[in-house]
Amino acid sequence: MALISASLPPNASCKDAVELASMHCMAACDPQSLFTYGPRQGLKSFRNELADFLHDHYQDNVSSEHLMVTGGATQALIMLCSVFFEKGDAVFAEEPISPKELDIMKLLGLNIIPVPVDEDGLDVNELEKLLSSNSSKEDRSVSKRVFSGGLFLTPHFQNPTGACLSVERCKQLARLVAQHNILCISNDVYHCFSYGDGKAPFGAPPKRLFSYDTSHGIAEATGHIVSLGTFSTIFSPGMRMGWIEAFPNILDAVKNSVFVKHCGPPQLYLTGVMESVLGLGSLKECLALLRHTYNSRLECLCEALIQYLPNCTFIRPKGGFFIWLVLPSDMDAQVLLKVCKEKFQVDFQPGCSFSTDSTKLKTYLRLSITRYGDHTLTNAVSRIGEALKELTALR
Repeated sequence: MALISASLPPNASCKDAVELASMHCMAACDPQSLFTYGPRQGLKSFRNELADFLHDHYQDNVSSEHLMVTGGATQALIMLCSVFFEKGDAVFAEEPISPKELDIMKLLGLNIIPVPVDEDGLDVNELEKLLSSNSSKEDRSVSKRVFSGGLFLTPHFQNPTGACLSVERCKQLARLVAQHNILCISNDVYHCFSYGDGKAPFGAPPKRLFSYDTSHGIAEATGHIVSLGTFSTIFSPGMRMGWIEAFPNILDAVKNSVFVKHCGPPQLYLTGVMESVLGLGSLKECLALLRHTYNSRLECLCEALIQYLPNCTFIRPKGGFFIWLVLPSDMDAQVLLKVCKEKFQVDFQPGCSFSTDSTKLKTYLRLSITRYGDHTLTNAVSRIGEALKELTALR
């Protein structure tokens, strides 16, 4: 079955890089640093290499003191929500939103307040209205906490829409979260996959949301934006490693939490291996290959959608992994999915799974470019087209 809903395949191309890095790491290994529990923030030498890599990618200053090693973006989200929020707390979240993040917030018992996303990303004006409305309901126990609430969003190449938060909205959002004392969790796991107009060289990526935090340049400032990153998207899901970038007020609270005090930094040995992957330049090579591969697949998928699904609409994203397809207004994506799986051996993610309300987004579906090559993607879209024709003929 062509599973064009899946987001990440195993990355076999990183095998040689890991072998080389492992030998390099062991040759220079200090047993006292890699075969112990390690510092809570992660190895300083690794954070220095990571800061250099991110500086080159973001084309902006990145301080290793603002970085902390995590077990990936998902673990980081769970950790941040556990440290700063309690069951029943209000957390504003983009909608549509990835089902994974939605499940995490539901599991933690958070009160999820959806904020709509359009072609320019999160609707910050709507968020401002919701914040003003919700602040009047805030109880005293919440007002005594570090943050009065939370916001989760993927500002660039959003999952599933592919939308990017405009520069003006980034500035407005940074001011807004500071004004209302909101912890803004910026999911930046797709930021490295910027394709621009689809022609290499791809040029500079959008400025990351963290760089708009109003605390920049202010001594002893309190930050409100934290960036989540992961090696799962840019190197290998099997590494189960990532990082957060945040100001000291956030990092200190995380480092001193029960979660970190008793578990320590994740994957200390693999931290050493990834330090060598970064230092040897292997990650840049792997990422460059992935960007060219995914950009080519995106072009192929767009062409197939135009050819085989002319009655559907979509906006070609400038980066990321996904296309958010809009079906004809009288078509239900779940009904289409049932026919696709049973008769055409094609799977995709229906739009309703990206909402807090399963009755919404019925005419949307998400397609992914990461798991299959051009031929399989084209073939899968043609099958979806056949299924759609079959359902249309029955109406």
